[in-house]
Amino acid sequence: MIRSLCMVIGLGSLAVAPALPDVINVTVNGTASGSGYGETECAGPDNTGPLPPGCVEEPGPFYVQGLSVNFSGTNSSLGGIGPSGYVMGINGATVSAYASQDTTATADAIDIAFTGGFLGYNLIYADTSQQDNIAVSFDLTTESEIQLTGNIYQGMGSNSGELLDSMGNVILEIPVAGGSESAILGPGIYQLDASVSGSLQLAHQSGNIQDLYSDLDATFTPVPEPGGALLTMLLAAMLGGYVMSRRRRAS
Repeated sequence: MIRSLCMVIGLGSLAVAPALPDVINVTVNGTASGSGYGETECAGPDNTGPLPPGCVEEPGPFYVQGLSVNFSGTNSSLGGIGPSGYVMGINGATVSAYASQDTTATADAIDIAFTGGFLGYNLIYADTSQQDNIAVSFDLTTESEIQLTGNIYQGMGSNSGELLDSMGNVILEIPVAGGSESAILGPGIYQLDASVSGSLQLAHQSGNIQDLYSDLDATFTPVPEPGGALLTMLLAAMLGGYVMSRRRRAS
């Protein structure tokens, strides 16, 4: 009797257990690029000696040295990239810029994270810009609910993104101001697009110029099959009938 009961209970457990979502064939296509420019003062207007290399006269007159960095990188797989640029001038002046993308995926979740920033020291003028873009395509084999959660620090930048179906139709807009969005997705091919960008011009800057940050988390929960509840009820009735039958035989 115990063996039979265990078999019926096991079948019931299989019936009520939800199917696992299955996110497969994840592909990544990302780019990150940026630039930074700064000027530092070489000497005052009364300078009579030779100017350091790279110094030029500006209206005033005064003399400045220009510092430029450019960086770029591409991302074609799960994991991350981190391109950056750095340059040092006279008087300890520096301009640096960096970006990173990191993408992870499991059978029931995809996470996209951006970080980036620009730093300058002892500058009288700074001009920076950055653009990060990524497209993550995937196959969903089980009807599931997708929950998009955004954790955004915009700083002086902007964030955007969307969830697309295989025909390029927009299903969800990524919540760039935080919070979450959800939708029911049938089996098929989908794509998450996300980007973060920013540009800034400042005078007399030392320290951090701009930070860019964006973290997007997509989780998938399978939708229960309609027949699951009915099958559970049938198994429960079978179990009840079996128990009653054993009791009548025992009496």
